[in-house]
Amino acid sequence: MPTTDALGLALSGLDVTKARIDTLSRNIANAQTDGYTEKTQGQTTGLVGNAEVVPVQRNVDAFLQNSLNQTGGDVNQLAVSVNLLQNIETSFGAPNADTSLAASITNLQNAFQNLSVNPEQSSLFTSVINAGTAVARNLNSLSQTVTTTQTSAQLQVQQTVVAVNQILQNINSTNQQVTAHAGNEDVTDQEDQRDRLIGQLSGNLDITTFTEPNGAIAVYTKDGKPLVVDNVVATFGVGGPTGVTWTEPGSSASPAPVAIHSGTLGGLLTLQNTTLPGIQAQLDDIGRGLTVEFNTINVPLFNDGGTNALNSPAPTAAPATETNAADPLQVMGYASRIAVNQAVIANPLILHDGAVPPALTVAAAPLAPGDTTVINNALTLFNRTNIAFNAAVGLPANASFVQAATDFVTAQGGLRANAQGQLDSEKALQQTITNKISAQSGVNVDNEVALLSVLQNAYAANARVLTTVQNLFDKLFTAIQ
Repeated sequence: MPTTDALGLALSGLDVTKARIDTLSRNIANAQTDGYTEKTQGQTTGLVGNAEVVPVQRNVDAFLQNSLNQTGGDVNQLAVSVNLLQNIETSFGAPNADTSLAASITNLQNAFQNLSVNPEQSSLFTSVINAGTAVARNLNSLSQTVTTTQTSAQLQVQQTVVAVNQILQNINSTNQQVTAHAGNEDVTDQEDQRDRLIGQLSGNLDITTFTEPNGAIAVYTKDGKPLVVDNVVATFGVGGPTGVTWTEPGSSASPAPVAIHSGTLGGLLTLQNTTLPGIQAQLDDIGRGLTVEFNTINVPLFNDGGTNALNSPAPTAAPATETNAADPLQVMGYASRIAVNQAVIANPLILHDGAVPPALTVAAAPLAPGDTTVINNALTLFNRTNIAFNAAVGLPANASFVQAATDFVTAQGGLRANAQGQLDSEKALQQTITNKISAQSGVNVDNEVALLSVLQNAYAANARVLTTVQNLFDKLFTAIQ
């Protein structure tokens, strides 16, 4: 082999070996970096037999990566649900706790029971009013918990929308870096960064991605709205019927609603739009049931805010009873406003004598001091198991006051427990996929070090060839002189 050929081969060997050593060193240095994938510096043989490098490659399974992104979105959706439902469950307490809604209703029943035994003792009327106030305040407090959780969910939606808009801009920026340097330049680090960004975006909402011919990634919502396409980046906003809107840059159209079913946004919006309103509706209906049943026996113990009757819709607008259904519009949010009727507080004997229907604003004719007819009617309410509740909002169609309250609180714990079970399952799946990706695309430091040793020996061998060639040239020049 001519000396010049050996020199060329040695030089090309040094260049290729150095490039591969640099790639291995980069792998080892980033072995613990989140989202970093193993890089492979390949080589090929040129026309004259010299070694040539080929572009650095990543070993990435697109199917596994998409599965991880989807699972990550499901995990985030469930995690935010568990977090906020945990607040609800903690505040509502156990169904059998002394401070529970069911316990406060039982205390009201006991207060009526004591009054029925001694209806002439004025302090027992006060005890009934106080027990009724405790029931109302319990409903007020539970409603406030729902409102506070709703506010927290709305705030998190706003924060997540801001984060999503920034991620979209970062994806577009990384796309530009990839397409600007595509070809023989190494853009694998930028591709890793883009994958991490897409993973973050998938953790917030469900998306669809496509790889374009120039190497850019196009991102769409699940319902087909473009988010990052051809250097055009859409913007999310807060509002609209779904809670989140989408706006295409340069468009004069109004922001369009976006249906989001997964990720942090999906979990928050489900809570905001469905779960929490459902819990509030159940509380409102328990308050309605209490008010309606007491009105039906002409004992208007509860009303709206203490001064306004819970009425039927106009034009009747009479106090709601079993035969005069409550106005659904007034029932909305009623649990936050229910209170003991100020008229009863001012004239506790209404508990003994009842009120005059249909207005229920004037006390009925006094009964004999020992007559417990009205009080016994009230006690009968607590023993009934066929009180009608709104099954459409998740309450039993027929139940006692205590059973409806117990089922309600139990259901909130069930919501959280069910979400937690699903979360644990999704986390296990996420870890399984992560392990598969790590085995395929992660850096095995032991293998990298072993290959690094081989390449170092190859580098040294090529260097010795250069040294030998240099010595031959030196001897040749000396002989010529």
